[in-house]
Amino acid sequence: MGMAYTLTFPSLVGVLLMCVGCACHVAATSSATTTMPGASTSTSTNSTATLPPCGSPAPTESCLLTQELFDSGTVILAHSGVYVLASDIVFNPNPRSAGGDGIPLPSQSLYKSRAFVLGFFAAIMVKGADITLDLGGFEIRQSREHYLRQRFYAHIEVSSSPFVPGQGPATFATEDEPVVKAERVVIRNGRLGLTSHHGIHGNSAVDVVVQNVVVHDFEVAGIHINGGKNVQVVGCEVGPSARNVPVLSYLSHMLFIRPYVRAIVAAHPTGKIKLNRTAIFGEKILADLESVIETTHLDANGHPKTLSPFIVNPTGMPDGGSVYGMVFNTRGVAVNGISNKNNQPTINIEIVVMNTIVHDIAAEPHEFEGLAINKHDFRPQTDPIGALFDHRLAISGEQVVSHPLTNAQLFVAKHCNRISSEFDCSRLSITKDTIDWFAYPARAKRFLRTAPFVCGGDSMFHNAKGVFGIRVDAAYSTHMQNVSITNLNNTGAVGSTICGAGIDGSNQHGSATEPGYLGSRTIGVNIAASIATELETVRICGVHSENGNAMGLRVHFGSAEVVGNALVSTLSVGNKELPAGTPQQPPSTHPFVLDDVSNMALATMALDAQECPDLNVSQDSVGMQVLHTHSVMGVAVMVVVMVAAL
Repeated sequence: MGMAYTLTFPSLVGVLLMCVGCACHVAATSSATTTMPGASTSTSTNSTATLPPCGSPAPTESCLLTQELFDSGTVILAHSGVYVLASDIVFNPNPRSAGGDGIPLPSQSLYKSRAFVLGFFAAIMVKGADITLDLGGFEIRQSREHYLRQRFYAHIEVSSSPFVPGQGPATFATEDEPVVKAERVVIRNGRLGLTSHHGIHGNSAVDVVVQNVVVHDFEVAGIHINGGKNVQVVGCEVGPSARNVPVLSYLSHMLFIRPYVRAIVAAHPTGKIKLNRTAIFGEKILADLESVIETTHLDANGHPKTLSPFIVNPTGMPDGGSVYGMVFNTRGVAVNGISNKNNQPTINIEIVVMNTIVHDIAAEPHEFEGLAINKHDFRPQTDPIGALFDHRLAISGEQVVSHPLTNAQLFVAKHCNRISSEFDCSRLSITKDTIDWFAYPARAKRFLRTAPFVCGGDSMFHNAKGVFGIRVDAAYSTHMQNVSITNLNNTGAVGSTICGAGIDGSNQHGSATEPGYLGSRTIGVNIAASIATELETVRICGVHSENGNAMGLRVHFGSAEVVGNALVSTLSVGNKELPAGTPQQPPSTHPFVLDDVSNMALATMALDAQECPDLNVSQDSVGMQVLHTHSVMGVAVMVVVMVAAL
């Protein structure tokens, strides 16, 4: 039988949580509300009759966004105005049926910026101020073709680039092409469907309201904002995450490295590598790569059809190291370890999540054993896009075998210096020793016995962290009111022992801020290194991990001034015992994890709860006023712990 737990703090708004038997009744005093500039209080708008169609994918004034605009590529909103969808949008720019390949054409000058170096990364880019994007009750989704071809993507990018300078799998921004942030933006009234990464993503956005939006069928996160200021998510539903992911991450690595192979073959037609003393020329490597990509497609039911079974996802679950309902992170990528008090500034400011449900977030993270650069440098060997060189694909038993992906990676590693600076080789770390190991059988056998490895990452060697409902890192002033997180599930395997036995194995991920392998855990709400957090009626129910810890509310890494109340129930794990030497903690349930936290009052209570209540909320019934909360500073309370089993 599951257990429910209540965490209660002296709330600044006088919230009273009363639990009697199996029912929880919440009474709260009214809170002061303000409406941000541009925020509507209506629950549905469809003002298409009053606006003309946009005449360009880069409109300069209020207009209707039609399917025709999206057929040529990303719609760029850089001028103030109200932009309204005219219909459901299926994003499939420059399709193969029209002679394209789903990426910008050389003739499309609108997409010459570095932001599009890896293709159409968004359906809509917002990079201006005072912009309202009204989805009009409609939905944006990727076509199956674009979903398969563009494996890095967000429906709405609230920034001029998906990455800040110096980060990401390519050079997306430079001093000559700086990131342009979005300010005073409202995204409202509609649905964001099938996407290979995010529903909404943004960097350094200021004054953003996401209102009355449903986000579902995403592989990484529904809503993900890095380094935002005054970001408010109101009356939204996030989930379920994708359950029918047709391919593993190998396909995206092949797509991203293909332009490098093409460029090298064009510049150096006689270029080659050796495997088992046998030369393989660039034209053959390119042909094998193209064959896998071009023979892979999805049928009418979304099932993969391919001549290369190694890229087929057998479970349909996302295989990345981390999957989230929502993320509010510091400036820059969230792929490294959880922010702690020593490694991140507090620049994630004024975050509000109100009247919102996060539900059915699930994944099966795959850990990749990275080949380290050498025995003294435990950074992983990667190709120029940052994809891990997965040696396992190129070895069968003790024999080196030809493989289209690793062949391409070795080929680019050997010849990347032969192509123009347009192709960034700075992330390339596959060593000459590795190239030589695979060229000669005797060296390959020695490699198998002596090679150093590094663990704890996924196929891009992002630090694997598991499944989260909501993650908040290094934030100042976070307010969650009437938020429900339900049905989170992680079926990922236990961590590898190849990098050393036990949780303190020496060769774990270099960016990790916590010991051991973390990709198999599940956490309802994680608040790290954050100041002034207010929780008003936060409900977490149904948190499961098959091979890792299941946590309800976790507050840690120097967080302070936490007030409010939260209910946690129905936590579970699968395997409670792990093989000896496994580099992670034995799976167990933890309703509340409070570590290195100051200025917080705590009381916990346990009661019977067999299943999660039905927390679905009709959007039409959700009030659309936007709550703005100020910082909670200087709270000094005595910690009181009480436990009672009913």
